Amino acid sequence: MSDLAGPCQPADLTDDVVRRPTRGLVDHDDAGRNDSTGQCPASPPASTASILDVRIVRSRNRPTGGGSDNLTGRDGDDDIIRPRKGEDETFDFGPGDDTVNYGAMYGSGIHLDLAAETSSGAAGDDTLRDVENVCGSNGDDVLLGSDAAERLEGWDGDDVVNGMGGDDVIEDTWGSGEVLGGSGNDRVVLNWVGGYAYDGVDTLDARALFVDEGESFVIDVAGGQITNPESAAATGIENVIGQLGRDVLRGDAARNELIGGDGADRLIGRDGNDVLTGGPGADNADGGPGSDSCTAETVTNCEG
Repeated sequence: MSDLAGPCQPADLTDDVVRRPTRGLVDHDDAGRNDSTGQCPASPPASTASILDVRIVRSRNRPTGGGSDNLTGRDGDDDIIRPRKGEDETFDFGPGDDTVNYGAMYGSGIHLDLAAETSSGAAGDDTLRDVENVCGSNGDDVLLGSDAAERLEGWDGDDVVNGMGGDDVIEDTWGSGEVLGGSGNDRVVLNWVGGYAYDGVDTLDARALFVDEGESFVIDVAGGQITNPESAAATGIENVIGQLGRDVLRGDAARNELIGGDGADRLIGRDGNDVLTGGPGADNADGGPGSDSCTAETVTNCEG
């Protein structure tokens, strides 16, 4: 999985799929049918994938919507699976970088807790073991991480996403709600600022954020606020990576690392021993009080 591509990349398929991100996309259902046409609604292009050699244990003669499934991934493989709606299933992925994807599911949302290895709600009561990546549903979800490093994406709906422990990556995608970094060295990838609130995030990463031409991405860490392209609360932020255009990044009294990236950026460190990096473009860096390190075309109050 790339640095910015989240767990909601896989295609919207019509039945169970367990796959590894390599080669061509293949979907196998109970009857052995193949389908290579599905795409997640309003998502970036799906990752290519191939069917895995997995053990699928299922009651073939149960009434529709009944029974329970047990799916086991092969050690070391990167497995991706979409649970069935309203059915109780067990997914035991084993070692590897594995994903459970609820992105095609509508309804009441899901409540997922990776520490407890459980998920309930629209998908039924599922057991999830050794899951590293989660794509939420189109409903209102609660996604809770564990003490391990995970990648969590709320997808659509009014979601609460909390990384809990571990060095997590969280994506805000299309919905609204609250993103909590939790303990650990966490990074939030901004795709959609409107409607979200961010708290306790080590690094706020706006490289995937779309901003209209001529507009800037503006954040005031001390004020706890993103003011452009839309308003959003952003408290407990330490470091910020700007988007591909112009940025205005203001720090707080603690140590901040502010990275402008492309565009003519303005970086203001304020108090603390800050690291300000402009990147390509005509950038302006003002370290403020403290022993600051600055890389930009114009620097002020920078000792290094």
